[in-house]
Amino acid sequence: MATVTYAHHSLIQGNRKGTINGLIITIILALIFTSLQGFEYYTAPFTISDGAFGSTFYFATGFHGYNICPNLFTKTNKSSADPIAKINIKEWLSGFTDAEGNFNITLRKKQIDAKTNQISSYSNASLTFQIGLHIDDLNVLKTIQTYLNCGKISISKNRCNYFVNDITSLQNIIVPFFNENKLKSSKFSQFLILAKAVDLFSLKAHLLIKNKPLLISYYNEIKSQIELPCNINITDSWLLGFIEGDASFSTSNLRPRLKFENHIKEMELIKAIKEKMGTGSLIENKKRSIARGFNENPTVVLDIANISFLYNIICFKFKPNDFLSKKKLDYIDWMIIVKLNYFGYHLTDKGRMLIMRLKSGMNNYRLSSSKLEKIINPILCEEIDLVFNLAAPYKIVDGVRVNVITNKKISDQKFKAK
Repeated sequence: MATVTYAHHSLIQGNRKGTINGLIITIILALIFTSLQGFEYYTAPFTISDGAFGSTFYFATGFHGYNICPNLFTKTNKSSADPIAKINIKEWLSGFTDAEGNFNITLRKKQIDAKTNQISSYSNASLTFQIGLHIDDLNVLKTIQTYLNCGKISISKNRCNYFVNDITSLQNIIVPFFNENKLKSSKFSQFLILAKAVDLFSLKAHLLIKNKPLLISYYNEIKSQIELPCNINITDSWLLGFIEGDASFSTSNLRPRLKFENHIKEMELIKAIKEKMGTGSLIENKKRSIARGFNENPTVVLDIANISFLYNIICFKFKPNDFLSKKKLDYIDWMIIVKLNYFGYHLTDKGRMLIMRLKSGMNNYRLSSSKLEKIINPILCEEIDLVFNLAAPYKIVDGVRVNVITNKKISDQKFKAK
């Protein structure tokens, strides 16, 4: 068991040598075990048909290693190895772009009017669609690049960037894609302005003197203008993409939360997500700057902490293999924390310790570039099984959680997910 766990964590950490060594040792031990088990069966003075003892003995010894570390929520569909096959990739990419994408207009060698202090001309210009991520998510950008069949990827230290800046790809792939799969955030207005600029570039009209003021106006608008789509329809695949890019699976006082935090200009989008979820607290962060007397970067936060909703809806709506990014690993650990809370294990010493161990390896602690000291080793499957094999403090009666000792119902905020 220990060698399987070692190989598993080596694989997650990208340690190829450790993974191979762990698998080799596991195979050797399995062969030794199988040989000894066969010898035991061969020399046993009874058979499987010799009463209840014989059948129980052979069943127990034959199947005791079947479920090493069970999935806590659902069985894995081994036939669906490619996560793209399990989600609507178009909607996912739209949601992920709403979270992490950008549409930019760049003007080079700008000339500034002395009287108005505004841009009056430029020597050259370029248009770009890009998505920048941590280097740990390089495979996500490669997946997007392969799917769209255009663009390039650049790497700088612990950051990687996917970008499309050739007019042919922008005109024939990017613009048609987002015309069909509409963005739902303020990125929608960025895209509309970029699409108009693409039309200028496709005709090579952006360098004509008469059109330069028009492109300059696009350049200014793309940084400030906000236009949202008329209807914000949240789908599960879009939501998964947005969660992978912009949400966090966090824990506060041992209790799990799904949190969205965005600039205040995304208020309507966050409201639409809250309506889709049917639960959550919407908070405007109006903390003011002491030095300047105003909030330089106001945000809106959607905080979802309803444990029944997290367990019964989120943990069954999204499967770990649906995720394309490294957030999959955070989600797996977070799901365990959700289950620990749902059945009351967070009230026990072992449950609290397990949550703290899981929490210590999530989010920024998990990044390969993290300088935060990892003082707690990765969780082993045995530790998780040990806690869940304890008697649960809460039981489920007619779909309602009940305290086993007091027999009182555990109150939960109501929700109505769509």
